Amino acid sequence: MRGLLVAAVLSAWLLPCVPVRGGLYNTDERLLDRVFGAPADYTRFLDELQSVVAVETEGNPNSPRSQVLQRVLALEKKEQDGSLTYEERVNLSACYVRLRQPDKAIRLLTVLPPRQRDFVVLSNLAMASQEAGQLDRAESYLVDALEAWPNASLWLPNSSWRLNWLRLAEKYHLRLVRARLREQREGRIPESLDALFPELRWVGPSGEYEAGILAADQWAHLPASSMDIVKQLVLWMPHDLRLRWMLAEMVNVTNDWPGALKLMDDLSISQNYGNRQFREHHTVLRRAKDVYEHLHRLAPRYLEEKAAASLVPLGYLLPPGAGVTLEAAGTAVALDKIVKEKLPETEPSLGPSTNDSPATAPTPSAGWTPEWRQIGVSFVAGVIVAALLSLQLREMRKRKPDTQPASPE
Repeated sequence: MRGLLVAAVLSAWLLPCVPVRGGLYNTDERLLDRVFGAPADYTRFLDELQSVVAVETEGNPNSPRSQVLQRVLALEKKEQDGSLTYEERVNLSACYVRLRQPDKAIRLLTVLPPRQRDFVVLSNLAMASQEAGQLDRAESYLVDALEAWPNASLWLPNSSWRLNWLRLAEKYHLRLVRARLREQREGRIPESLDALFPELRWVGPSGEYEAGILAADQWAHLPASSMDIVKQLVLWMPHDLRLRWMLAEMVNVTNDWPGALKLMDDLSISQNYGNRQFREHHTVLRRAKDVYEHLHRLAPRYLEEKAAASLVPLGYLLPPGAGVTLEAAGTAVALDKIVKEKLPETEPSLGPSTNDSPATAPTPSAGWTPEWRQIGVSFVAGVIVAALLSLQLREMRKRKPDTQPASPE
């Protein structure tokens, strides 16, 4: 009964405020509004979370780091005089982890006797332990937190979805910790994405990684809420580069490969992040950008060549079917000229990570190269077939016997 009462009290203040960071709850901030809100708000808030560790911004009192430091000073003063409340203790531990001082957070929370450690404290301890590199402790705390998770529907039916969503996200957080713990125990160097969705292969219809598309049979391995789950995890762990790479991959499979490329560029250039699989995927997206820009540059050339085709003006003097055929012939002439324009053969300007030696750098893939002549022939053939069908239908209408009864004299 005492446990249920504690859960009710926690839900009363925790849910309306929407906690920050899985395993690191802070009632001073809101996260779900960003996860399920506008993409621009999400990106802006993620930038703020990342800038908390920017020491050079301490001189600006309005910077995220200065605001967190001011909050820490106020709460530490209350801890010293013995007036720190339970909620403030939780929030102070969250601030410590944001500042990448997990040892202080662990000290602050382990002072509480085990019987007083509810799911909030256990989750915060899990995140602090993970930040400190203690994955085995993080796993243990997360398991305990999930077992102690309250049933919010008993107390706040209108807000139970928030607690249920956070519990779902915490399960994926536990999956993440366990996957990395296995890698650590086996001595494996992380060279791939986290196994959040173990059966998923990040490939397109070709069976290889592609820009802006995921193979149809792979969607069954992604839960409907997969994008929101990854977004939630990234906000919980904003300095985790491997997770941010997964966010880029999720953006790519939603057909926003330019957005994915922007995220990967930031990881590669600003964070100097890179491993074999990341570089392979990054190269494919950069190649897609080169091809897209090349196609964009060819569009005016195509219009010019088509307008210059000598027989095109005659199309307006011919019957509709023949005119369409002649129009297709002009298209073929224009395409035949612009296909001689070569696609970019050089690799993108961004080179591999500086962590790689030339001997270990992967050989860039050729990427997708459109078969221009085949495209032109297929297009023209389709137009000609349509024109011939149109002529045949007209001829059939002309030959159709008159079935109307003769009018009386």
